[in-house]
Amino acid sequence: MRHRLRYLSGYVLKLLVAVAAMGGTAAVLADQKDAPARRALGKSIRFVQSETYTTECASCHLGFLPGFLPARSWKKLMAGLDDHFGENASLDKPVADEILAFLNANAAGAAKSSPRSKRIERLMSKDDDTIRITETPFWIRKHASVKGWVWKREKVGSKAKCDACHGDAAKGLYSEYTANVPD
Repeated sequence: MRHRLRYLSGYVLKLLVAVAAMGGTAAVLADQKDAPARRALGKSIRFVQSETYTTECASCHLGFLPGFLPARSWKKLMAGLDDHFGENASLDKPVADEILAFLNANAAGAAKSSPRSKRIERLMSKDDDTIRITETPFWIRKHASVKGWVWKREKVGSKAKCDACHGDAAKGLYSEYTANVPD
């Protein structure tokens, strides 16, 4: 109980500092719509977009934020697009190179990455180049309390369908406090 109160009071303090820094826009911070407020709390993955990435990748599935994986994982993923989780997602070399540059520049551990992304990279061993976000130590820790049968629900389907529970995943919002597991 004491630990939870200490955690809560630390969170509240960070929240108040972020609100004060933003000129008191508590309503925006409360519903987590403002990216600078989320970054101020250090609890988010840096939200970045690329028109090419959105067109070529996010047209088939959720456009996962680059900060969820380190550059070595994105390099491996892009090198294997001919068998992209059972599908041929091959791209012309200039397009693939542009997307890889975007992913690398914003990957976990990159200079511009958020504290959370840097933590994701630190939790992975240096030789771990997994291409599945759901196999990273960070993701596994965050979802440890989710029972296996939840992933089999019709409206969820798989661990990779983040937007089934995180309604604002396309906006880069993955808070456990706003997650809604469908029936």
